[in-house]
Amino acid sequence: MLIGTRGMGKSFILSVYPLLRGLFMPGRKIIVVGAAFRQSKVLFEYMDTIWKNAPVLRDLCGSNSGPRRDVDRCVMHINQSTVTCLPLGDGSKIRGQRANDIIADEFASIPRDIFENVVAGFAAVASSPAEKVKNKAKRKKAKELDIGIEDTSDSTQDKSNQIILSGTAYYDFNHFADYWKRYRAIVNSGGRESALEDVFGGDVPEDFDWTEYSVIRMPVQNLPDGFMDSGQVARAKATIHSGIFNMEYGACFTTDSQGFFKRSLIESCCTSP
Repeated sequence: MLIGTRGMGKSFILSVYPLLRGLFMPGRKIIVVGAAFRQSKVLFEYMDTIWKNAPVLRDLCGSNSGPRRDVDRCVMHINQSTVTCLPLGDGSKIRGQRANDIIADEFASIPRDIFENVVAGFAAVASSPAEKVKNKAKRKKAKELDIGIEDTSDSTQDKSNQIILSGTAYYDFNHFADYWKRYRAIVNSGGRESALEDVFGGDVPEDFDWTEYSVIRMPVQNLPDGFMDSGQVARAKATIHSGIFNMEYGACFTTDSQGFFKRSLIESCCTSP
């Protein structure tokens, strides 16, 4: 999970990452989604620009690599790996996609039901399902026979699927805040059984690994001096509401707005997009 201040370069970082992951992990399928196709295209445009200005990257890739644009998707081919930027819509047109890695940008604006019912399911199948089944059966049998076997879990092909949630912090009643609280509780548990049981409200799922979860929070004051326009940041702090400033620049989830009509009230009266 990546929560950052406005202007820190989240979209650029999330464009570099799939290129490197696709290059160093051959055969990887990566899907990028945003609240609108425009947001997915922003990441694709960054990848396209990097591709055009990176001769070493092009030399490392085959002749079939490079950007491709279609009406309903944008695809970046990196040798045997693909990075696909998809429109979200209502989720019905993209259901059934499969991916090893999912990048969800501006997560607060992605409807929760579409993400949980459609997008998260892209990574439900293991990256190498046949090999995973064989290795699981082999380890289970070795445990029954009380014999040791070589651990091959560090191989590139055996890496677990990954989901990255990114965006600017939003209100505390939004699902992004719910995910942040859950992730933070998992990380703070340190793997303790009792703490994880509190997170899950019962038994911890088998093979659950708390070390696979991380939260990166980057407020404006943690950026290098000179990276942001200090005058504009000071103007924002002096003129906009403190709650909005904490969300946009402090990477903090705000409890609610301070207006006569609370933001939570307004959103509770609206249907989901």
